[in-house]
Amino acid sequence: MNLGVIGLIVNPAAGAGAERNLDLACAALDSLEWNTVLAGPDLFGGHAAPEAQLIPSPGLRGRAASQWLARQMTAAGAEMLVVVGGDGTMTDVAAALAAVDSHVPILGIGAGSTNAGDLITCRGDSIDLL
Repeated sequence: MNLGVIGLIVNPAAGAGAERNLDLACAALDSLEWNTVLAGPDLFGGHAAPEAQLIPSPGLRGRAASQWLARQMTAAGAEMLVVVGGDGTMTDVAAALAAVDSHVPILGIGAGSTNAGDLITCRGDSIDLL
């Protein structure tokens, strides 16, 4: 499956830290087919994807940055979000998308101190797509 536009959000503070999380982001991008990557600035994804279109997060950090980036990327047409972080980061991004009634799928790369593990989920009204 070739995705036109994907968004990349990295939590540089999760788990082992920025360097490991950016390496994971690079590996995830290498495994996907895409035309355009939207990424958070610097350690929030941009360092993992030099070809990306950067989405600024005006002075935001942590939860606020992840949520801001998720909303901006979906508004800019991201067809999927690749999120590298722990369960808290995944929850923050999912909550931001739910708040704007977005159905953009999230590919979570567990890199935090706590991770739910391998998880595939879909909405109840999409069960026939499995």
